[in-house]
Amino acid sequence: MKIAHFIHDEKFPDFAYIQFEAAAPGCSDYFIVGEKRELKYVKKIEPKFIPAKSFSDAAFLKKLAGYDLIVLHSLTMFNKRLVYNLDKNIRILWVGMGYDYYSLINDELVLPKTHSILNKGSFQGNNTFLALKSKLKKVLKIEVSWSYLLERIDYFSPVLYGEYTKLQSLYPLMNCKFIDWNYGSTCNVLNSLKDVKVSGNSVLLGNSAAPPNNHIEALDVLHSLMGNKRTVYLPLSYGASSKVRDKIIHYARNLDLDIEPLTEFMEQTEYFKLISECSHVVMNHCRQQGVGNIVVALYLGSRVFVNEKNDAYSHFRDLGCVIHTMAELQNSPELLSVDLDEKSKLKNREIIEKEISFSHVQGKTKKLIAQCID
Repeated sequence: MKIAHFIHDEKFPDFAYIQFEAAAPGCSDYFIVGEKRELKYVKKIEPKFIPAKSFSDAAFLKKLAGYDLIVLHSLTMFNKRLVYNLDKNIRILWVGMGYDYYSLINDELVLPKTHSILNKGSFQGNNTFLALKSKLKKVLKIEVSWSYLLERIDYFSPVLYGEYTKLQSLYPLMNCKFIDWNYGSTCNVLNSLKDVKVSGNSVLLGNSAAPPNNHIEALDVLHSLMGNKRTVYLPLSYGASSKVRDKIIHYARNLDLDIEPLTEFMEQTEYFKLISECSHVVMNHCRQQGVGNIVVALYLGSRVFVNEKNDAYSHFRDLGCVIHTMAELQNSPELLSVDLDEKSKLKNREIIEKEISFSHVQGKTKKLIAQCID
């Protein structure tokens, strides 16, 4: 059995390596586009570096024909073009990251007030940005037919199942079968937090400076419900320009909220311990984002509020977790003053432990291999 993974330099491929090596030792090869270089995030893998035009190289494509499964970790432009050129008999699994398919299933990611204050055109996902990107593709003659990709790719593993059904309803000819799999990136973190529980009364708002956090609307809600009586942590170390970040901070300070902007990168375990100071967590995204934050917050015992448009809400609710919507927060403002009860905290922790445990994710990896390689 041979599996080819197409990855790029970010934190998730190492977690894939751990899972696939445990399930099928020595069966996977990993490819990264570009010249050989020292990688910033990928540490456990010794990848094979390939030229940017390998997607159309006859010798390379012939080599890939010898693999039982091609795993595309996100649909980058290279991976999209590779799909067009692969032999029709080669099985393809697309592991979706979210950003590579949001444009297909979401109409409105940024709410009106956030959109207005943080300025049109300043972030990826904005209509102006997408229009310019589309024109650039035409100039470069890089046309991508989503219909073809969704018919050609055999298996699709999105972040959440709800995103698969939404995509399926929008593209009836989609041929991809759903694969339930995730990287298990929070396994080790949860193990390190076994003895940690929520102990403070601060509020965590969002997971980055990216406008889809919809900070402005959320800040308005928090200001109207609690004023400056509690500290609001704002993770803003990535996701947008410093200009956008500064506008969020300026707006919050004008409301006289007691905010603590987190503008510098924090080591993961240190960051998640900070969440233990937050009895309440607010994630106002209209699509799944910051799922790791939600997982840890539920595990530690925080009361979590998620935008009702977000597929993450229905996902965690269907698992049985006690989780709330932003609409509930506005209709029942007392929820912001009351900690989650001990029974609900225990229930959430048990559900998260089961879903995120290494053995559970390992079982999914073995099933993935069995499903994709008969």
